[in-house]
Amino acid sequence: MSPIRVGVIGASGYSGEELVRLLANHPGIDLRIITSRQYENMPLGSVFPNIGRYGNLPFSNPDQLEIISKETDAVFLALPHGKGLPYAHYLYEQGKVVIDLSADFRLQNPLDYELYYKFSHPYPELLKKAVYALAEIYVEQIGSSNLLAMPGCYPTGVLLSIIPLLKKGWIDPQLIEVFAISGTTGAGKTLDSKLLFSEISENLRPYGFPNHRHVPEILQEIKKVVVGKPVGVLFVPVLAPLCRGILLSITATLTTNISQQEAEDAVMEFYKKSPFIKVLSQGIMPELKFVLHTNYLYFSIHLLAEKKKCLVVAAIDNLGKGAAGQAIQAMNIRFGLAQTTGLGP
Repeated sequence: MSPIRVGVIGASGYSGEELVRLLANHPGIDLRIITSRQYENMPLGSVFPNIGRYGNLPFSNPDQLEIISKETDAVFLALPHGKGLPYAHYLYEQGKVVIDLSADFRLQNPLDYELYYKFSHPYPELLKKAVYALAEIYVEQIGSSNLLAMPGCYPTGVLLSIIPLLKKGWIDPQLIEVFAISGTTGAGKTLDSKLLFSEISENLRPYGFPNHRHVPEILQEIKKVVVGKPVGVLFVPVLAPLCRGILLSITATLTTNISQQEAEDAVMEFYKKSPFIKVLSQGIMPELKFVLHTNYLYFSIHLLAEKKKCLVVAAIDNLGKGAAGQAIQAMNIRFGLAQTTGLGP
């Protein structure tokens, strides 16, 4: 097949840079457009010399939508929440495959945007057409959609770790407790005094509690699995002096007596066709170094039968599986390529 003509709007942010780096090594694409107001007309290689391929491709202005539409088959939006909505609407109407890394199409209820993102969604009709592109769960839907809403980094780690257990009915969805440690790139390149080196170094800072923006996203997807049952999430994210990576500790109440081996076997069976999910056994816990700069999710399950509790520990790279990597995985699914194309083994 002919190479997929690809554009990246917002190519100079952390997720955008990671997208371009991965796309530069993707054998099935032709990167035609990269945009950045800050670096407009500058060649890619002058801003990111380490990327290599496409070094002479210049950054263009994102407002040149007619040119972007003409030159591309698929466009990644790597913009702050709310900023990519006009681009998504225009390109979708032009028949392009839109892959949005922001939260602009993740939530199905328009009112959630007013509550959690402080804006009124201008295209509520598109929310009904968007597919929540959690790659291992919604493969068929991704394969037939032109509007892919990429999950947030935290929800990706949480949902992929617990959905097999929820589907089995082995854990109670009424209160799932999540404690997460994350690197600073999850906040983007925002000029914020709280993200200064002197504020982050040798420090841990909880934030976004109790109404973090990812809570409605997690609840929305859990409700799809346990239809009609009450659900609840207690989510405590912590900012750590790391550039990238997320380590998650997820605790839930067991609803039945199962063995450690039974739980591990069931989850491994659930993900047997998922090349980027690694389930650790024999008491091994994941570490960030297992997943950094990859599209992998590592997790392990630990049953505390005497306390009727289940602990799941998971690790992902927030810029990889939590953003750019999963977005390219979704593109591969949409265009009929192997999920691992351009993403390693």
